[in-house]
Amino acid sequence: MKKIVKNLAFLVLLPIYIFLLLIKKYFAINLYTYDCSRYGNCVAAPEIFLKKFKKVYQNHFTIIFLKYKNEPSNKFVVEKYCELFRLNKIKVIRYNLFISALDFCHQFTFKKKFSVQLEVNRKYFGIYKSKQIFKLTNAEIEKGFEILKKFNVKKNSKWICVHNRDKSFLENFHGYQSWKYHDYRDFSVNDYELAIKLFIKKGFFVFRIGKGSNHQLQISKKNKKVIDLTRHNLRTDFLEVFLINNCSFYLGTSSGPIKAARMLRKKIFLINVCPLESVFVEDWNFPVIFKKAFYFKKKRYLTIKEILKEDIHNCFEIDILKSKKIKLINNSRKEILEYSKEIFKYLKFGRFIYNKAYLAKRKKFNNLIIQKRYLKKMKYKNPIGQNFFKSITLH
Repeated sequence: MKKIVKNLAFLVLLPIYIFLLLIKKYFAINLYTYDCSRYGNCVAAPEIFLKKFKKVYQNHFTIIFLKYKNEPSNKFVVEKYCELFRLNKIKVIRYNLFISALDFCHQFTFKKKFSVQLEVNRKYFGIYKSKQIFKLTNAEIEKGFEILKKFNVKKNSKWICVHNRDKSFLENFHGYQSWKYHDYRDFSVNDYELAIKLFIKKGFFVFRIGKGSNHQLQISKKNKKVIDLTRHNLRTDFLEVFLINNCSFYLGTSSGPIKAARMLRKKIFLINVCPLESVFVEDWNFPVIFKKAFYFKKKRYLTIKEILKEDIHNCFEIDILKSKKIKLINNSRKEILEYSKEIFKYLKFGRFIYNKAYLAKRKKFNNLIIQKRYLKKMKYKNPIGQNFFKSITLH
C-alpha cells in the first residue's frame, strides 16, 4: 500500500519536479540542506561548507535550506552561521513541504536528495587547524559577562566547562525515534565530582553545560562555584556558547557539544570516549581516556588485542555488545581525577611530558592498532592519558 501511495505521489509531482530540475541545471543553481536539529551537525557542517566548498558558492547561485523539527539544537549558532552565509551571498530559506516533495522525487528517481545535505565528514576535520570563522562580537562578550554577574562570576574569573552525555536531549528534543542503540555512550555527570573539587581548589568556577539532563550535578547544591546550567532558568543557547568561548578548557566526552569547543578552538579534554575507534577520529592535540570493555563470561576486561579481534573497537550498537556479553565501563571517579591532574600539568608546562614506560607501551599499542588497515589511515597516534594508560592491558 505504501509503495502504491509513493508511486501516485511521484506521478502527481513529476511535471513540477522535471521543470525545476531543468531550471536548476540550466542556471547552475546549487541547493543544500543545513540540518541543525542535532548539535554536532548544527555546529560543524557550516564551517566545513564555508571553507571547503568556496568554489561552489562563489561561482554559482547557492541556496541553503534551514531544516529542523521544533527548534535548532542551538539557535545562537544557527543565527550566526546564517549571517556568514548571507555575507557570502548565499540565500538562506527555511526547509519546507515543497522542498521536501522535491527531495522525495529526486530520491525516488536518483536515490539521492534534490538538495544536498551539508555533511560532517571526517576527511574535512583538518579545518580545526585553520583560523576560526565563528567569532563572538565585543558586544556579545559584554552581554555574556553581564549575565555572569548573576552567578557572582567576575570578568577576571576563570571557569571550566564540563559536559556528560545522557538520554535527556534526544528523548526531549528528538523523541520521534528510539536512540537506545547508543546508550553505551552515556555516563553520570556526578562521576566528575572528585575532579570538580580539584578545579574549585585551584580557583576555578565550573559550569555544567547541556540542553536538559536526567540527573542533577549534586555538588552544585553545596558549592556556589559549581553551576548546573542544564537545570538553570538563565540557561540560553547564547550563554552556553559564550561560556565555552571564554572557558579555560573544555572537559567532556565524544558528543555534540564538543563540536562547539572545536569550532571555538578551545583546549579539549575527553573522558569516556567510545568505542575505541573514536579515539582516532580527529587529530586531538590533547590526551583522552576511553571506556574499557568488560567481558562477563571471563569476568575481566578485554585486552586491546581482544577488542580488535572481536571488532568491539568499532561497535556502535548496544544490542551487539549485549549479545557478546560485553559492557563498556565508564571511567571511574578516580581515573577522571588523575586525568584532571595531568591536565593541569599540561597547563603549567604547555605540553604533556610522557615517561619512558608510557612511550614504550604506546609503541606496542600503536602496532596492535595498525593491524586494522583502516585504523592505520586514522589518527592512531593520538595521545592517551598517561596514568589511565597504565591500566590498559595490551595482550
